[in-house]
Amino acid sequence: MNKKLAISSVVLNLMLFAMIGYAIHLKGGIPFVVNFVSAKLSDTNNENGFDDYYNTRLSIFRESEGKDVIFLGDSLTDNNEWAESFPESNIGNQGIGDDTTSGVLYRLKEATNLKPSKIFIMIGINDLNNGVSSDVILKNYTSIIEKIRNHSPNTEVYIQSLLPTNSDLTYSSVNKDDILWLNENIKKLATDAGYEYIDLYSLFADENNELDEQWTVDGIHLNGPAYVVWENTLKDYIFSN
Repeated sequence: MNKKLAISSVVLNLMLFAMIGYAIHLKGGIPFVVNFVSAKLSDTNNENGFDDYYNTRLSIFRESEGKDVIFLGDSLTDNNEWAESFPESNIGNQGIGDDTTSGVLYRLKEATNLKPSKIFIMIGINDLNNGVSSDVILKNYTSIIEKIRNHSPNTEVYIQSLLPTNSDLTYSSVNKDDILWLNENIKKLATDAGYEYIDLYSLFADENNELDEQWTVDGIHLNGPAYVVWENTLKDYIFSN
């Protein structure tokens, strides 16, 4: 009897491990595990649950005053010197490396409290990289749009598409179909809300819907020439009345 119980226990454990293994495979395999563990290890015991860099940037945003144009996003926004690119405008860069749609939701008031004339948003690629479902990301986008409209109704909002990634150059396991699906749906959200949608994806994607190698060094982040393309695309939106 004990032998049968032991065999049954082994079989059940093997089935459990197989199910876990399959779930991890669907999420992207080993890269997903590495990213998930790294994210958890980088977390601190801060009250809001975000890491030191996030909280440092957030403390800077809270001291900002009089910013007329806000750039809101993750490292893709954080990495560029938007104020230097458009010295005629009073620009606040509220990008935070590794941020997600839920992180933006948490800190959105630091942007809306300024009552800026314009907000440019790009966020979501880290959600996908962390295994967050497209439906949850879209729900967060909906909340972001609603909160801006409620707390800063006179602000013009520009929703920028997610950018492609290049699987040959990065550890990321982001599915290009998920990016395309999200772009299609956040475009609809923007249109329904009466806001502008800016397609940046097609500017940087190659024929395989991968981030073209000429625009990146690591398959996710942009290089200098790519930011020039991005900036030139936004000029008309930034200087429009």
